[in-house]
Amino acid sequence: MKILFWNTHSKAPDESIARIMKTRVVDLAILLEYVGHLTSLLEMLNRESVEFHLVPSLVEDRFVFLSRFDSSFFPIAHESPRLVLRRLSMPALPELLIGTVHGPDMRNHNSDARLQEAFHLVQAVREAEGKVGHARTVLVGDFNASPYEPAMVTAAAFNAMPSRKIAARIDRTVQNRTYPFFYNPMWSRLGDDSKGPPGTFYYDGGDATNVYWYMLDQVLLRPEALPLSTWHSLRF
Repeated sequence: MKILFWNTHSKAPDESIARIMKTRVVDLAILLEYVGHLTSLLEMLNRESVEFHLVPSLVEDRFVFLSRFDSSFFPIAHESPRLVLRRLSMPALPELLIGTVHGPDMRNHNSDARLQEAFHLVQAVREAEGKVGHARTVLVGDFNASPYEPAMVTAAAFNAMPSRKIAARIDRTVQNRTYPFFYNPMWSRLGDDSKGPPGTFYYDGGDATNVYWYMLDQVLLRPEALPLSTWHSLRF
């Protein structure tokens, strides 16, 4: 299964979206801040045969899901303005919990505010994992935080590690509280050794501290989901 995530930043590149979905043989597209014309996009995608449909959501003003799967295979586990979690239940395959995140933007929210929101988002993920009875969770989205920021690495936040070996420990204990790990493969895509650009967002500001390339769009995987994923084939 191939997943496309794209924060369109309130633009409407329908032709580009349709071309990528077709050429990359995408099974599930998650569009953030999409303000295009869904009817026309679906017509482009289904011109030759009906393959894609809109997956209903209560937060379509922020997240749009286009899928080859019938919505009965993709039920909602959690929906809120910054986090949507869906159960991907395909016949004869282990169930996955697929989530998409839109973190508070860096322009209007400082590091502390984004860290606080990460606490709430992760709590919602853990509650959903408890309800579905497993932690085969994959999160994609615009976290509006680089991999090394507190919102991503703090134990009570996303707790997302750059090492599979460390993430494979499942969790860590801090002050007698246990926090499950995520594995964050985007660390290895940050910088000039990336197979693509050095990050997912370029900003040439006048601040004294500026790394220019930021990795705001990321993929996080629970250790239990690693055997079911091809994280090494990530492209951006």
